[in-house]
Amino acid sequence: MSLLIRRSIALSVVLSFCVPIAFSNVSQSSIHSALLISLEQIKGSTTPKSGQRRSWSENTIEQKRVLLGNEALLEPQDNRQSSPFSASHGNSIPTNTDLVSLLEEVFQDDVTEQDLESAINYLIENQFGLSRESILSALKSVLTAYTKAIPKSQNIELSESYDRIPYILLKSILPKAKSFGGNGSSWIRDLSQLSIEVAMESGQAEQTVNNLSSSYSEEVFLLLKDPQAFFNDRNSMSPAGAPTDFTEPAVIVEDAENLLLALDIRPGLTDIDPQRSVENANMEYGGLSGFDPAKTMVFQELSIGLTQGFLNVKGQANELSSKDFDDLSNGSTSPSSDNQGNIEPSVVSSVINGILDQIHLASIPADGEPGTNGVSVFAYDILKATANGFLLASSIAASSSDRYLEDGLHTESAENLSQSLSQSAILHSFTNPETNTVSWTVDLLNAGRISESIAHGAAMGSQLAMVQPKSMDYGNNYEVFTNSRREIAKSVSKGAANGSVNASAWLNSISSANPDEVPIITTAEIEEVSRGTALGAMIGNTGLAVYYPTDQLIPIINFSAQGASYGTTSSSNLSNVIKKGTETIDVSMTRESALGSAMGAAFEPTALMQLRPDLRSRDAQTISHLEAAAFGSTYGAILGIQANPTPPVPNDKLGTAQDDRLVELKQSAKQGSIEGSLSGSQLALGIEDTSEDSLQSKSAILKAINTSNAKAAANSNQSSSLNSLRTNSRDMLLLMKKFGINPRFTNPAKIYKRPVVVQIDEPPVDDDLEDAFKDASPL
Repeated sequence: MSLLIRRSIALSVVLSFCVPIAFSNVSQSSIHSALLISLEQIKGSTTPKSGQRRSWSENTIEQKRVLLGNEALLEPQDNRQSSPFSASHGNSIPTNTDLVSLLEEVFQDDVTEQDLESAINYLIENQFGLSRESILSALKSVLTAYTKAIPKSQNIELSESYDRIPYILLKSILPKAKSFGGNGSSWIRDLSQLSIEVAMESGQAEQTVNNLSSSYSEEVFLLLKDPQAFFNDRNSMSPAGAPTDFTEPAVIVEDAENLLLALDIRPGLTDIDPQRSVENANMEYGGLSGFDPAKTMVFQELSIGLTQGFLNVKGQANELSSKDFDDLSNGSTSPSSDNQGNIEPSVVSSVINGILDQIHLASIPADGEPGTNGVSVFAYDILKATANGFLLASSIAASSSDRYLEDGLHTESAENLSQSLSQSAILHSFTNPETNTVSWTVDLLNAGRISESIAHGAAMGSQLAMVQPKSMDYGNNYEVFTNSRREIAKSVSKGAANGSVNASAWLNSISSANPDEVPIITTAEIEEVSRGTALGAMIGNTGLAVYYPTDQLIPIINFSAQGASYGTTSSSNLSNVIKKGTETIDVSMTRESALGSAMGAAFEPTALMQLRPDLRSRDAQTISHLEAAAFGSTYGAILGIQANPTPPVPNDKLGTAQDDRLVELKQSAKQGSIEGSLSGSQLALGIEDTSEDSLQSKSAILKAINTSNAKAAANSNQSSSLNSLRTNSRDMLLLMKKFGINPRFTNPAKIYKRPVVVQIDEPPVDDDLEDAFKDASPL
């Protein structure tokens, strides 16, 4: 032991008034000494704010509500107050290297989980005047030293200990978090961020990082479910047959529920009526019309924290790549016969698995069969909040550099994460530790609503990321760059649809060996998945397009519908689905995707913008919205089936005069668009039926859908040679960069730049800039 530590032991005996935890092998005085020695340096530690252009600190209550549910958009926009929600792509939480070295020497080869708790409790209980930023730095330093010491210890396995780290941090810090500032959700975000940074910076295996992520989602769920047991008797919350080796708490929390309420965390998970006909005040909103977004805020912030921590380590020196986002989600892979449906785990899938495992456990009644407990209904809101956080944080990171934008990193990452979230939830299964029986989540929860919830949350998160830097400018478009909102709307819709449909089709195919048995998921349920994904994505994309006004609303509707239908019909597993009657599966899926998109395009903008197609014979805005949805659905479906590597019917003649399937796809898209438009309008307006008397714009709507459907089919039915000549937007961005073209300084007449091309004709002379020349913009 160093002379410095030995001398400090005497000081620590006098100053330490933290009761040592039992069963610790390391001298508590030595731990406290190391902390005291580094105290001044700890006080000087701060958590740097983002040095890049993307950051978000305080927000208003209206912005907080819009993150998670469209219901709140209809509420009066008054009583403004600050919210602690934040999301940024910035620097990692710093560590104190001296403290890490001191504690690593103190821990040596006898470290236990109790020693980690002792160090954390000593800091938290005594505070030492530390700021929130300083305490986070100190906590990360302690956890780093503990992580380095574990491999040397004979008392503990690193993988097992890392599964318990989230619980140790939450139970130790939340009771004192109020004194350091911030609310409970923001502390969960920061603790998850520093934890994953420590794991990755110390070179832990990918499995350890994934297990840490899963453990965080499980512990946050249990914290909400029963805070009193969580803080005081965690072992009682573990199911029979599962290990119960959590350490006894050093301090008893007398009133855990009020503690969380003071931190703005809404605890309590109780049964609700799945039909939502019986009030339940504990679940907020009476358990009837939905759940207060504040109740799921912890899951949104958790996914933000994990994403920020992961990308902070991966993207050091501003060098994020598409591989980094793929490592975060593994969204580029799909279930197939090649991998037997076993997708490699990731941070994203691990969080989803942790949540759904706990939903299953909370939904198991006395007879051991899941599905009769109303708590499962809350799962849809949790999945929506989780998807929201992942897409918000990742999209902010992926658009934090001009180079990232030029490379299309924001759209690629949004598609991959949306796909991973959707397929992880659909593919999830649970093994009951008491009965050792396996149950599928799609048996417990409705597959269509799972897909809708994830697509809805992902769309809102990505859209919010695209407007965040402009959110206080009060301009016309609120977007980081031109067309970013419509492009990312398409990517999220495409990824969510492809992930959910491919996963559903796989579950249908692997359980269809015996035709007499009901498959894990039926063909009708796969159609619900397609409809739900398109609906959720459209509601999320258009909801933010109305909340942050843009003249790109119609293109956003078009691109959202196009992405959903393309992702659906391009799903490679569709060819394995059990056929339903004489209609091929791609035709029925096209209809359902168009139905969902049109329903969302009719409902969300009509309700939020208070449009009145019921009173006007030709409501121009409503007609434009539904026209755009019909075009996108038809166009995307035909292009998607052309791109499908294993289409349900061979594509040899698709798009030629000899192929009747093109007509079938076109017709099914029109049918879905008409049905969805009428249903969405009826729901938004609260009218009894959709007759001409009740919906006076009906004739104009149907005519517009028919015309738009025909145009889309014609546009998509171009020869492959013409398709190959279509300009890729990413190529155009590279071309502009090469020739120094900046659209901000472009006008209809000329582009001002240094001359890089020899001109045949004499360029016009500009009085202010002699280097001006006449040229055509590639835009």
